[in-house]
Amino acid sequence: MKLTCASIVGQFIVSAALLGALCGCVCLLVAIMTWPADADEIVPRRKRVLFFKSQSCGPCRTAMREIDPWMRASGWTLGPTADCHVQYCDSETDPALASRFNVETLPTFVLIEDAKETGRKVGYELTKPEETRRTVIVDLYNGGAKQ
Repeated sequence: MKLTCASIVGQFIVSAALLGALCGCVCLLVAIMTWPADADEIVPRRKRVLFFKSQSCGPCRTAMREIDPWMRASGWTLGPTADCHVQYCDSETDPALASRFNVETLPTFVLIEDAKETGRKVGYELTKPEETRRTVIVDLYNGGAKQ
């Protein structure tokens, strides 16, 4: 058998491909075996504000329209999941959650720290300037005062 540069390179490429495929399979198996069972579950933020609202609530819609873009531009996360700084909670689609937090008036903002309520702000004062109104969540988050 005559060894040429091309045959040596060819054997090297085949060997490298087989080794790469084998390493890829091993890496995939290791990743699957070590992947945490709850890796796809949402981990709640230690501190977040529950924003109780409904589609039929005019002040709620105004609050969302004013607060959401301003807070997102400031780096806050807002959404329906517990991993957000502000978790949207629709009292019409989840009345049990609203009841659990004794929400009687909308909008209601509830500050949660380590799974406990530490602050609350009820209402969205439309008579105040927008710049003052839209800081309601930030003020609650930073101050945590009970209303």
